[in-house]
Amino acid sequence: MSTIKDVSGTAFVVAEYRAEENREPTPIYDDPAVGLFLSDASRQAAERIASRFPAVKDMVKIRTRYFDDMLDAQIAGGINQVVILGAGLDTRAVRKQSAAVRYFEIDDPATMELKRRCYADARIDTGVTLISGNYLTDGLIDLLRANGFEFGVLTYLIWEGNVMYMPLANDKHTMLELKRHVKRFRLWRPARTYSPASLLMCRCFTPIGVATQGAACGVPAIRPAAGACGPHSRVRSWSRSDLEVI
Repeated sequence: MSTIKDVSGTAFVVAEYRAEENREPTPIYDDPAVGLFLSDASRQAAERIASRFPAVKDMVKIRTRYFDDMLDAQIAGGINQVVILGAGLDTRAVRKQSAAVRYFEIDDPATMELKRRCYADARIDTGVTLISGNYLTDGLIDLLRANGFEFGVLTYLIWEGNVMYMPLANDKHTMLELKRHVKRFRLWRPARTYSPASLLMCRCFTPIGVATQGAACGVPAIRPAAGACGPHSRVRSWSRSDLEVI
């Protein structure tokens, strides 16, 4: 198995928090596949983060349920394709399988290889198209085109994992590319702000020695991003999806 240094540290830590919900007496979601990717190393890294910011666990779990509910609604509404940007160790292609829906996941090669191997070892046929690449530097549209994506089909995009770490200019460029090339799509993502947990994870990964894939590059953009939301924007406390700007 890939070590925690080979795959983005955020992916392992978020997966650990998701997995904890499976052990609750009345879990708010069920994720039977997430344990395939976890190890003692990932548990230790997750514990380090949570010891300094315990609220991060609930943030991840509530956000997972919220994005699950949104996806369920889109599938019920007739969506045909789902694209998960910066997928990490997301398992919705397993948990939310539908004969009418094709899944595409984009992330770095190490993450995609880990998922491919773990699913194969567990004999899980997901039908998901795992796309190895960086959708910023390799080109989101090029990556989709090379992997059988249908640009005229109603598509739902989940941008849950890394949008809060990126400079605002990258966010805007990605959305403009989608608008130009994908005829019919819906996009769901966290608010464009930085939660304390997001920043803490960036800071903690350096001493732990795990990869952040340039996540910290977004940190200097916090104030400009908040300003872009309007002069009357303010940050409120924990909600379903990180911190929301209203």
